Parts: sequence; structure tokens; C-alpha cells
Amino acid sequence: MRLTPQQTEIVEEAAARFFRYERTAEKHADFFRQNMNEYLDTYVALEKNAPLPRGYLPKPEEVEDHTAQSEAVLEKECVTVEDHLNAFNAAMYLCQIVMRQMANLGLYNECCKRKTALRQANPIVVDRRQLGMSIPMEHPAFDSLFAGTSANSMPSVDPIQRSPSPPGTDVPPFMTANSELTTEETEDLTRAPVTKEQIKRYRAHPLELNGLIFSGDNENGEIETVRVYAVLVVGTETYFYLQVADEGREAYVHTDKDFFYYLGTAKRLGV
Repeated sequence: MRLTPQQTEIVEEAAARFFRYERTAEKHADFFRQNMNEYLDTYVALEKNAPLPRGYLPKPEEVEDHTAQSEAVLEKECVTVEDHLNAFNAAMYLCQIVMRQMANLGLYNECCKRKTALRQANPIVVDRRQLGMSIPMEHPAFDSLFAGTSANSMPSVDPIQRSPSPPGTDVPPFMTANSELTTEETEDLTRAPVTKEQIKRYRAHPLELNGLIFSGDNENGEIETVRVYAVLVVGTETYFYLQVADEGREAYVHTDKDFFYYLGTAKRLGV
């Protein structure tokens, strides 16, 4: 897409904000990983008194005020867990606003490309020693977060789900790999369909998927190659960070439900 000078200026400014908000969210998410019990206690207390549901976006006429309030939250020094949670939520809200604004202008893809370039130029790598953590499911925060989403309730193979499900809890939205995955490095790899038996084993032993590469239908029905960059286990729930070929080093989080839908039509590479 060829941009006008005015569009280029808009994209550059929006991408810089998008990058800053995502990086801020990741900083606070890292704090939660290191203080999980305190985070869960605070989350439960705040959710009980929350005036609005999770994921709420204000009406168009309210966006400017909410955005200014959220920017002010990010400027405050975080002392308590509640401060970090408020800042994380503000950053995620601001990410949503940027995405909506760029989509309305028809510049969303260009903004994401520029934001990806900023991330590549300013890498951050999550300490993988924190992955595979296990959190007791007795905590009340999980009563509603994981209701009805257990992998045990899902069939072995299903058609691919076209609309990704959001994570049930505030796990990191993305991680950054040390290198990109490219089509060139995967095009000569052998391929084999993922069987029902393999999916059953992967459900029981999800950490075995770490580093594996698959090719299957994405949400648009197009063939997409992904690498499982990391697997995060939270109690009985599992989250997969998938790195898409030729789309930079970011690995975005997917629920086990969505990932196993994907595997239902996928082939494993490098067998």
C-alpha cells in the first residue's frame, strides 16, 4: 500500500504509541509473573467492585476522556500490585484504541508493520525460566476465568475456529523470540498430517510442543506456518505462544482451544 505523506505521518505516530503501550503492558505482565499470588488476590478484589465488565470500550464520545485518564495512569509510579494492575489495564485499553483508530482509517496493517519494525529494533526477551509455571487452581480468581474452557471438554479434532478466543486470564499477550521464522527455512522440510493420536498426546503433554513447526489454515482459510515458541501452563490451562512465518519475532498468545482447532487441519514440519 502506497501511503501519502499525511498517512505516513499518522502511521508513524500511531505505531510509536502502539509500541509503547505494548511494551508497557509486557513490563507489568512480567511483574505479575513474579508476584502471581499477590496479583491474583488483587485481581479478585478489584473485579468484585469493577463498575464495568472486562474488555469494555467506551462510547465514541467518551474515548478522549478515557484515553487521557489512561495516559495519566501510565505516568504514575507503581508501588502496589494494584498500581501495576491498573497500569496494565490502561496500557491494554490504549492498545485497543490505537487498533480501532487505525482500522477506521484503513491503516491498521501498515501500523502493525511499523510497530513490528520498532519491536525488532528494540528487542525484549522474556526469561524462559518463568515458562511452564504451575499455579494452584484453588485460587478464587479461576472460578470464573476458566469456566467451561477446560481442554478435557474439547473433542480430539474440530474444524479450525475462525475467531481467536481471548485468553481467560491476564497472561502476557506476546513474547519476542530471538530470531524470525521464515518461509525460506521451512519450505524444504518434510511434512506429515497431525493425527488424532498425536493431538491426544499433545493435550496430555503440551510442553512437548515447544519448538515444533506446523502448517495449517489460519482464520482466513489461508495456509499459515507457525512455530510454537513457548508453552505456558497455568493450573490445568495451557497457553501457546505462536510465531508466524515472515511476520517478525513476535509470538502471540493463543488458548489451547484455538491451538488444537488449528492442529485439526495442520501438518507438522520437519518430521
